[in-house]
Amino acid sequence: MKQNLTAATLIASLIASLTLAAGPTRAAEAIDPYSDPDTTWVLQVLDGQVFEADTTLSFPEPGRVAGKATCNNYSGEMTATYPEFEVGPLISTRMACPDMELEQVFLDALAAMRGAVATDYILVLTGPDGGEMVFTPADQAPR
Repeated sequence: MKQNLTAATLIASLIASLTLAAGPTRAAEAIDPYSDPDTTWVLQVLDGQVFEADTTLSFPEPGRVAGKATCNNYSGEMTATYPEFEVGPLISTRMACPDMELEQVFLDALAAMRGAVATDYILVLTGPDGGEMVFTPADQAPR
């Protein structure tokens, strides 16, 4: 319960601080994150738990996803359009690292996601089983 409260607090703090940083004239507006190849999203929370490993997600070109999964770089086909989310089989480099279990948890979760909601400040992917991944832009990430 404490860890879930910590994750919820982190998400609320992220949204509040990023909204305040945007200034009084700029409200958080829904965006299509798949159309911005210059934004790298950093995973902050996975299924209500703070995710400590360094993992990223980006949309480098239409129909593609790519990023870093704790250790290895990955990429694959994006098979849905916003606000749906679905990736095809992912390929990745094969370096051996201490966080390989976390890497697999991340990749499995990413493959299970089916929906997305995004603003300039946050990207939330959701799965049909209630799974959730919360990302923030790398240039605004708290780590």
